[in-house]
Amino acid sequence: MNSGPYFLTKIFSKLMVVSRKGMTNAFDIWGTSSLDGILSLGSGEFWEKLESFQAQEISEIDFSNLQLEPMLEKQFVFGTGCNFIKSEEQLKNIDLKNIYDKIYIAHRPMLFIKGFPHTVSSQFEDLILNDESSVTIPEAELCALFNSSGEVIGYSVSNDFTFLDFELENPLYLTQSKLASGSCGLLPFFLISKDVPDGLAELEVFRNEKLLYSYNYELSGLKRSPEEIISWIQKMKITPLGGVISLGCGASYPVSKSLIPGDLVQVSASFLPIKLSQTASLSVK
Repeated sequence: MNSGPYFLTKIFSKLMVVSRKGMTNAFDIWGTSSLDGILSLGSGEFWEKLESFQAQEISEIDFSNLQLEPMLEKQFVFGTGCNFIKSEEQLKNIDLKNIYDKIYIAHRPMLFIKGFPHTVSSQFEDLILNDESSVTIPEAELCALFNSSGEVIGYSVSNDFTFLDFELENPLYLTQSKLASGSCGLLPFFLISKDVPDGLAELEVFRNEKLLYSYNYELSGLKRSPEEIISWIQKMKITPLGGVISLGCGASYPVSKSLIPGDLVQVSASFLPIKLSQTASLSVK
């Protein structure tokens, strides 16, 4: 194709490959119009067809005007935690009685199911608060889209929206703190790439149109590679049509600024031209 970068997304009810200079129906490249079909292709076939396709350039595209649509079909979203490198000083002081600290030196990563296609909130869709939770926090994370063979084909951002007080009360409540309708934010706009992008992930939370809190962190700080984590997912044999892995957060959000209805949450990364923008709500519309 012409010079990129290229992004895989869904607009006009079709999977499309877009760049600043053009837009192409995914069917014209890979011979399939579904994400299930694309993720069923072998990695070699996926990249070969992408590289050999010649897209026609059009006038420059304004990404901010694209009406993105949910793009997952049969793919689960998985989550992981404790996946950003600690300093040497922190590693020296690891408490083996702390289950979270132990993950940093464990052979097996932390894994959980974060969302299903029908529970994931896409661009401009609400994040759904749980009225039983008094400490709800957003987490800005890099996520990887992988195919049926466990090979990464793209990267975007996600919001690992967490009812933290459930998990703090008892770690066995992890699933209830992570998995609920509207509790997983996902930007359906993936940079097509095998390699982890450089740059920063950023979180911004606004309340009454004023910035409540923000942070950013380097994406280069991953302790385990996406491929390593995905290899553990593949052992479960539950991803015949690929999936998404949210790779953990490299910063902390203060519990004193727990989300309330109406808060605007934005997650972005320096490699993406679009932010994931969602509003916290108490009910599913």
